[in-house]
Amino acid sequence: MAIKQENMLLKIGIGEFCHELIRRWTWVAASGIAVGIVFGIFAWTTYDTYRADVLLVPNSVNDASGLSAMASQFGGLANLAGLSIPQAKDKTTLALQVLESRQFLNEFARNRNLEVPLIAVKGWNKETDTAIYDLEKFDPKTNTWLKRQSGESTYYPTTTELYLALMRLIEIEYNKTEQTVSISFVYYEKHRSKQYLDWLISDLNENMRNAEVLELQRTVDYLTEKAESASNVDIQTSFYRIIEERLKAIALASVRLEYVLKTIDPAITPEEKYAPKRALIVVLGVLVGSLFGSCGICISIMFRR
Repeated sequence: MAIKQENMLLKIGIGEFCHELIRRWTWVAASGIAVGIVFGIFAWTTYDTYRADVLLVPNSVNDASGLSAMASQFGGLANLAGLSIPQAKDKTTLALQVLESRQFLNEFARNRNLEVPLIAVKGWNKETDTAIYDLEKFDPKTNTWLKRQSGESTYYPTTTELYLALMRLIEIEYNKTEQTVSISFVYYEKHRSKQYLDWLISDLNENMRNAEVLELQRTVDYLTEKAESASNVDIQTSFYRIIEERLKAIALASVRLEYVLKTIDPAITPEEKYAPKRALIVVLGVLVGSLFGSCGICISIMFRR
């Protein structure tokens, strides 16, 4: 009996709400239009951005057969020397972790002189094809950074600011099933979005290659000292064979430009803007405004009771 009474009250409440909604439809419409206008102003004052995409595949299994042979032939000798024969492995995951690291992104931005484009530029003028600067942070006439409101320092970007700015612009997707990596870069100007993405991939491969070559060279130097100090000719010969394999690996890494990630579908200059989707934003604003209006009607009914 109690459940029936509750259902009846619920039906009466819904019926009253629908009746009031029809009677005051102009209020709901006005609310939706008002909020839609606000969303529209936001959408039309937001600068366009463009996204460049590149598709890559791992290129990081280096000399698998050679390393396996070294492990089987000289594993014991390497252990005696305090070394370990590296196993062939996929370095894609490591490369992507490096790509998202604070150190790499800061080195990338500063080596490529991207402090101004990333921090001081807030849009792009298509008619004049010039950057639109945040004049509170940067003076393009004198090419100087302005002082912060605290007055203690300028707006020249800190390590954290550069890192966060780049992380907002970079999107990474790693499909382990298909072994593909998709990386995109979003920026206000379409040609620069492609250029910055190309630089990013190039610098990442170079960073991984240099780190590998440095590690191999240190191993060669260490093994050379061990070989020269060894009294047994057979042990010396074995050391030199390991050194030879490491030198081959260094030579191969030095000439391989796409050391970790190989480009399958290179980035192209985007023709259409990526964001903002202005029509969608306006429609969303109208829906949100209509919802607020409906909630207002519901609240007014509750207060009347």
